[in-house]
Amino acid sequence: MKIAFCTYASKCYKYSYADADRYFNYADRLKDSLKGVDFYLFTENNLKHPGHANLPYSFKPYAIQQLRQDYDIVVWADSCVYSIKDLNKFIEYININGFVFFDNIGYTIGDFTSDQCLTNFNMSRKESFEHPMIMACLMGFNFKNQLAIKLFNEYFKATQTYGNYEGDWTNESNQVSIDNRVKGHRHDQSVMSIILAKEKIKPLHPHSTFFAYFGNPGHLPHAESVCLLSQGY
Repeated sequence: MKIAFCTYASKCYKYSYADADRYFNYADRLKDSLKGVDFYLFTENNLKHPGHANLPYSFKPYAIQQLRQDYDIVVWADSCVYSIKDLNKFIEYININGFVFFDNIGYTIGDFTSDQCLTNFNMSRKESFEHPMIMACLMGFNFKNQLAIKLFNEYFKATQTYGNYEGDWTNESNQVSIDNRVKGHRHDQSVMSIILAKEKIKPLHPHSTFFAYFGNPGHLPHAESVCLLSQGY
Protein backbone atom coordinates (compact mmCIF):
# COMPACT_ATOMS: atom_id res chain seq x y z
CA MET A 1 0.00 0.00 0.00
CA LYS A 2 1.55 3.28 -1.14
CA ILE A 3 0.72 6.32 0.98
CA ALA A 4 1.43 9.99 0.39
CA PHE A 5 0.82 13.15 2.42
CA CYS A 6 0.76 16.42 0.52
CA THR A 7 0.52 20.11 1.30
CA TYR A 8 1.01 23.45 -0.43
CA ALA A 9 3.11 26.50 0.36
CA SER A 10 3.80 29.45 -1.87
CA LYS A 11 5.04 33.01 -1.79
CA CYS A 12 1.91 33.75 -3.82
CA TYR A 13 -0.38 32.08 -1.29
CA LYS A 14 -0.59 34.93 1.22
CA TYR A 15 -0.05 38.62 0.98
CA SER A 16 3.50 38.96 2.25
CA TYR A 17 6.78 37.09 2.02
CA ALA A 18 6.86 36.86 5.81
CA ASP A 19 3.59 34.97 5.77
CA ALA A 20 4.89 32.72 3.01
CA ASP A 21 8.02 31.86 4.97
CA ARG A 22 5.84 30.68 7.84
CA TYR A 23 4.00 28.30 5.51
CA PHE A 24 7.26 26.78 4.34
CA ASN A 25 8.43 26.41 7.95
CA TYR A 26 5.20 24.67 8.89
CA ALA A 27 5.54 22.38 5.87
CA ASP A 28 9.01 21.40 7.08
CA ARG A 29 7.54 20.58 10.49
CA LEU A 30 4.89 18.38 8.87
CA LYS A 31 7.50 16.58 6.78
CA ASP A 32 9.76 15.98 9.80
CA SER A 33 6.85 14.57 11.81
CA LEU A 34 5.87 11.94 9.26
CA LYS A 35 7.22 8.39 9.34
CA GLY A 36 6.66 5.65 6.78
CA VAL A 37 4.81 7.75 4.20
CA ASP A 38 5.95 9.83 1.25
CA PHE A 39 5.59 13.60 1.49
CA TYR A 40 5.03 16.13 -1.27
CA LEU A 41 5.34 19.88 -0.87
CA PHE A 42 3.61 21.58 -3.77
CA THR A 43 4.30 25.17 -4.77
CA GLU A 44 3.35 27.38 -7.70
CA ASN A 45 6.49 26.03 -9.42
CA ASN A 46 5.64 22.33 -9.36
CA LEU A 47 1.83 22.25 -9.40
CA LYS A 48 -0.28 23.10 -12.43
CA HIS A 49 -3.51 24.67 -11.20
CA PRO A 50 -5.55 27.82 -11.91
CA GLY A 51 -3.80 29.77 -9.15
CA HIS A 52 -4.97 30.61 -5.66
CA ALA A 53 -5.91 34.18 -6.62
CA ASN A 54 -8.04 32.97 -9.53
CA LEU A 55 -9.60 29.89 -7.93
CA PRO A 56 -9.07 29.90 -4.16
CA TYR A 57 -7.84 26.62 -2.64
CA SER A 58 -8.02 24.77 -5.95
CA PHE A 59 -4.44 23.73 -5.25
CA LYS A 60 -5.87 21.03 -2.96
CA PRO A 61 -7.80 18.98 -5.55
CA TYR A 62 -5.11 19.61 -8.16
CA ALA A 63 -2.38 18.35 -5.82
CA ILE A 64 -4.33 15.22 -4.92
CA GLN A 65 -5.16 14.64 -8.60
CA GLN A 66 -1.46 14.73 -9.43
CA LEU A 67 -0.66 11.98 -6.90
CA ARG A 68 -3.66 9.67 -7.22
CA GLN A 69 -2.25 7.61 -10.10
CA ASP A 70 0.85 6.67 -8.14
CA TYR A 71 -0.53 6.19 -4.62
CA ASP A 72 -3.25 4.04 -3.07
CA ILE A 73 -3.92 6.56 -0.29
CA VAL A 74 -3.45 10.31 -0.57
CA VAL A 75 -3.86 12.55 2.47
CA TRP A 76 -4.19 16.29 2.13
CA ALA A 77 -2.86 18.18 5.19
CA ASP A 78 -2.64 21.96 5.49
CA SER A 79 0.90 22.94 6.36
CA CYS A 80 -0.14 23.80 9.93
CA VAL A 81 -0.93 20.10 10.55
CA TYR A 82 1.68 17.70 11.92
CA SER A 83 1.88 14.21 13.38
CA ILE A 84 2.39 13.64 17.10
CA LYS A 85 2.39 9.84 17.17
CA ASP A 86 2.10 6.70 15.08
CA LEU A 87 -0.30 7.09 12.14
CA ASN A 88 -1.11 3.39 11.73
CA LYS A 89 -4.69 3.60 13.06
CA PHE A 90 -5.40 6.71 10.99
CA ILE A 91 -4.13 5.06 7.80
CA GLU A 92 -5.94 1.83 8.66
CA TYR A 93 -9.20 3.77 8.96
CA ILE A 94 -8.77 5.28 5.49
CA ASN A 95 -7.79 1.91 4.05
CA ILE A 96 -10.90 0.22 5.46
CA ASN A 97 -13.46 3.02 5.08
CA GLY A 98 -12.15 4.57 1.88
CA PHE A 99 -11.83 8.16 3.08
CA VAL A 100 -11.66 10.39 6.13
CA PHE A 101 -13.25 13.79 6.79
CA PHE A 102 -13.65 15.66 10.06
CA ASP A 103 -16.57 17.67 11.43
CA ASN A 104 -15.92 21.39 11.79
CA ILE A 105 -17.68 21.30 15.15
CA GLY A 106 -20.32 23.96 15.61
CA TYR A 107 -20.49 25.07 11.96
CA THR A 108 -22.86 24.08 9.19
CA ILE A 109 -22.67 24.31 5.42
CA GLY A 110 -25.12 27.18 5.65
CA ASP A 111 -22.82 29.29 7.81
CA PHE A 112 -20.03 29.47 5.25
CA THR A 113 -21.31 28.75 1.74
CA SER A 114 -22.27 31.17 -1.00
CA ASP A 115 -25.68 31.32 -2.65
CA GLN A 116 -24.07 30.52 -6.01
CA CYS A 117 -22.36 27.38 -4.72
CA LEU A 118 -25.59 26.09 -3.16
CA THR A 119 -27.44 26.77 -6.41
CA ASN A 120 -24.81 24.86 -8.38
CA PHE A 121 -25.40 21.80 -6.19
CA ASN A 122 -29.20 22.19 -5.99
CA MET A 123 -29.15 22.64 -2.22
CA SER A 124 -31.50 25.09 -0.54
CA ARG A 125 -30.30 27.50 2.12
CA LYS A 126 -32.67 25.82 4.59
CA GLU A 127 -31.12 22.41 3.92
CA SER A 128 -27.60 23.85 4.10
CA PHE A 129 -28.10 24.69 7.77
CA GLU A 130 -28.99 21.04 8.46
CA HIS A 131 -25.60 19.58 7.48
CA PRO A 132 -22.17 19.92 9.10
CA MET A 133 -19.24 21.76 7.58
CA ILE A 134 -16.04 19.75 7.42
CA MET A 135 -12.49 20.87 8.17
CA ALA A 136 -10.73 20.74 4.81
CA CYS A 137 -7.33 21.10 6.48
CA LEU A 138 -7.12 17.29 6.72
CA MET A 139 -8.74 14.88 4.26
CA GLY A 140 -7.82 11.39 3.11
CA PHE A 141 -8.76 9.31 0.07
CA ASN A 142 -8.21 5.63 -0.70
CA PHE A 143 -8.14 5.45 -4.49
CA LYS A 144 -8.87 1.74 -4.46
CA ASN A 145 -12.31 2.54 -3.00
CA GLN A 146 -15.06 3.34 -5.52
CA LEU A 147 -16.96 5.74 -3.27
CA ALA A 148 -13.76 7.62 -2.44
CA ILE A 149 -13.06 7.93 -6.16
CA LYS A 150 -16.59 9.26 -6.73
CA LEU A 151 -16.25 11.82 -3.92
CA PHE A 152 -12.91 13.05 -5.18
CA ASN A 153 -14.04 13.20 -8.80
CA GLU A 154 -16.97 15.42 -7.80
CA TYR A 155 -14.65 17.58 -5.71
CA PHE A 156 -12.24 18.03 -8.61
CA LYS A 157 -14.99 18.49 -11.19
CA ALA A 158 -16.44 21.32 -9.10
CA THR A 159 -13.40 23.45 -9.95
CA GLN A 160 -14.79 23.72 -13.48
CA THR A 161 -18.07 25.44 -12.50
CA TYR A 162 -18.08 29.12 -11.64
CA GLY A 163 -19.11 29.95 -8.09
CA ASN A 164 -17.99 26.76 -6.36
CA TYR A 165 -14.45 27.82 -5.47
CA GLU A 166 -14.88 31.56 -6.08
CA GLY A 167 -16.32 33.73 -3.31
CA ASP A 168 -15.26 36.13 -0.58
CA TRP A 169 -14.09 35.03 2.84
CA THR A 170 -16.66 37.34 4.47
CA ASN A 171 -20.23 38.45 3.73
CA GLU A 172 -20.06 41.99 5.06
CA SER A 173 -21.85 43.52 2.09
CA ASN A 174 -23.96 40.47 1.19
CA GLN A 175 -21.50 39.76 -1.61
CA VAL A 176 -21.63 36.03 -0.86
CA SER A 177 -25.26 35.63 0.17
CA ILE A 178 -28.39 37.71 0.56
CA ASP A 179 -28.94 35.79 3.82
CA ASN A 180 -27.38 37.77 6.67
CA ARG A 181 -26.77 34.59 8.66
CA VAL A 182 -24.08 33.61 6.15
CA LYS A 183 -20.60 34.59 7.31
CA GLY A 184 -18.70 34.01 4.06
CA HIS A 185 -17.62 31.29 1.66
CA ARG A 186 -15.08 28.52 2.32
CA HIS A 187 -14.34 27.41 -1.25
CA ASP A 188 -13.18 23.77 -1.46
CA GLN A 189 -14.34 23.15 2.11
CA SER A 190 -17.88 24.23 1.22
CA VAL A 191 -17.79 22.07 -1.91
CA MET A 192 -16.68 18.89 -0.18
CA SER A 193 -19.12 19.44 2.69
CA ILE A 194 -22.00 19.60 0.20
CA ILE A 195 -20.78 16.51 -1.65
CA LEU A 196 -20.70 14.53 1.59
CA ALA A 197 -24.17 15.77 2.56
CA LYS A 198 -25.54 14.68 -0.80
CA GLU A 199 -24.04 11.22 -0.25
CA LYS A 200 -25.39 11.13 3.33
CA ILE A 201 -21.86 10.74 4.72
CA LYS A 202 -21.33 11.99 8.26
CA PRO A 203 -17.83 13.33 9.00
CA LEU A 204 -15.91 12.05 12.01
CA HIS A 205 -15.80 13.91 15.29
CA PRO A 206 -12.14 15.01 15.21
CA HIS A 207 -11.10 15.27 18.84
CA SER A 208 -12.39 11.84 19.78
CA THR A 209 -10.75 10.16 16.79
CA PHE A 210 -7.54 11.20 15.01
CA PHE A 211 -7.26 14.98 14.72
CA ALA A 212 -7.34 18.01 17.00
CA TYR A 213 -6.58 21.69 17.12
CA PHE A 214 -3.72 22.24 19.55
CA GLY A 215 -4.96 23.24 22.99
CA ASN A 216 -8.49 24.02 21.85
CA PRO A 217 -10.20 24.55 25.22
CA GLY A 218 -13.62 23.75 23.81
CA HIS A 219 -12.65 20.19 22.95
CA LEU A 220 -10.28 19.06 25.67
CA PRO A 221 -9.24 16.48 26.62
CA HIS A 222 -8.27 14.98 23.28
CA ALA A 223 -8.64 11.23 22.87
CA GLU A 224 -5.56 9.01 23.05
CA SER A 225 -6.22 8.10 19.42
CA VAL A 226 -5.50 11.66 18.26
CA CYS A 227 -2.33 11.42 16.15
CA LEU A 228 -2.42 14.68 14.18
CA LEU A 229 -2.58 18.24 15.44
CA SER A 230 -3.17 21.60 13.81
CA GLN A 231 -1.05 24.37 15.27
CA GLY A 232 0.04 27.52 13.51
CA TYR A 233 -1.15 30.38 11.35
